[in-house]
Amino acid sequence: MVFLLHFKLLNKMNIICILWLFFIGITAYLENNSNIYIHNAIKLIFLLEYGSLFISGIFFYKLRERHFKILSLSFLILIFSSIISFYLYQPYIHYIIFYYILFFMFALGKCNFLKSKILIFIGTISYSLYLIHQLLGYVIIDRLESHNLNNSATIILIPLFICITISFIMWKYIEIPGNKFIRSFFSSRF
Repeated sequence: MVFLLHFKLLNKMNIICILWLFFIGITAYLENNSNIYIHNAIKLIFLLEYGSLFISGIFFYKLRERHFKILSLSFLILIFSSIISFYLYQPYIHYIIFYYILFFMFALGKCNFLKSKILIFIGTISYSLYLIHQLLGYVIIDRLESHNLNNSATIILIPLFICITISFIMWKYIEIPGNKFIRSFFSSRF
């Protein structure tokens, strides 16, 4: 996104996404149907393994915000069919289909049950929670087990409470000020 902002290419997002999706499809086809190996650095730089899901997110947003509704819907159908063909034999395909349907319902305003205050709070701190949950959770679980506090409720509830609390603190004192700084920095330059 910084690249697109820097080169003022956000208005070309549809074309960039089509080219990106085409590139993902070609590289997946070459790697699966020939002896061509795509280096991991290229996969990471161009998000080749999960880029189609990222592109879906862009068009779900456009559909939700009513930007190019027919075009966004067409792209989502195209991307969904490419995701199905690429991930068809993966063990997690049913998760992808479930989340795709859930996001589609959300984009069309059919998920009012997701508007509870608890889910909104978890969504608000989700990035901070994502950053710390694995490392911090495992450290806490190891400490609990070393003190023989390894029953199911303790192993789940204590790390969950600590991770959510620290995530809230990170959101309030790091994420919010950081976002304000980034917005003011970019608004003065672009």
